[in-house]
Amino acid sequence: MLESMCFLGALQLYALFRKTDVYYTRDLSIAAGLLTRRPLFYEIHSLPERDTWLHRRACWRASGIIVISEGLRKELIVRGATAQKVLLARDAVDIARFDVTLDRFQCRKKLGLPLDRKIIVYTGHLYGWKGADVFARAAAELPPDTLVYIVGGTDDDVRLFKQQFASANLHIVGWKNSREIPLWLKAADVLVLPTSGKETIGARYTSPMKLFEYMASGTPIVASNLPSIREVLDESRAILVAPDEPRALAEGIRRVSRDADMATVRASAARQYVSEYTWENRARQITDFINAAIK
Repeated sequence: MLESMCFLGALQLYALFRKTDVYYTRDLSIAAGLLTRRPLFYEIHSLPERDTWLHRRACWRASGIIVISEGLRKELIVRGATAQKVLLARDAVDIARFDVTLDRFQCRKKLGLPLDRKIIVYTGHLYGWKGADVFARAAAELPPDTLVYIVGGTDDDVRLFKQQFASANLHIVGWKNSREIPLWLKAADVLVLPTSGKETIGARYTSPMKLFEYMASGTPIVASNLPSIREVLDESRAILVAPDEPRALAEGIRRVSRDADMATVRASAARQYVSEYTWENRARQITDFINAAIK
């Protein structure tokens, strides 16, 4: 909070003495507190369970609000925002970065992974609503020769996971350089997005960048059947399973193994669908929204 307030103070001085056409921020304190007559646009990735004065002020004084999910857009309108003031611009992906020229086995060789096993991968943070713990529990429901890899997390989270989960086929490898992630996604037989439905951010608000990365990789996906996920994925592009249920997740993974043709068709459909979700398209969408709002 102190860091945000210091930055707000510095930005306020800048606003007083420098000409700026438009301000764009994801910071609540700046959106609510910056004193300027210039248009300000506020991007929101989550909402407090209960509305606050600070949040109401930020939304009231913003010239436009950008959200990453339909769930957020609907909730803002319920809380009083006008529909024309809110733009839905979901997260996106650098598709070229995930267009890996190596095949699955070449990726495994580069990463030092077994060539003769089924490999299931999750990439991302390990905090609660991400559902990585559900994936870790699902490992025990899978055959011993199906290897489960959890890639990501802070050192503390990785240490706790290793203490809590000990299936022989579970590998918690921790943080990896972002340059390696496309290789992990291509090396996998299945990618898992086990988002929890226990918190609103996961169930309705999130637009996970890893979802778009998974889709761009062309690898079959098993994901939680939640409103936030169904905004982008449906049963024509992935296997959707009940959230927060390790056995359901494991069964979804087994479905991919049982019907490889079905999984390949859905992965190809996901790869084709995600081609519109580029950062360039997102930037153009937001720029057009800003230009229309300030005319």
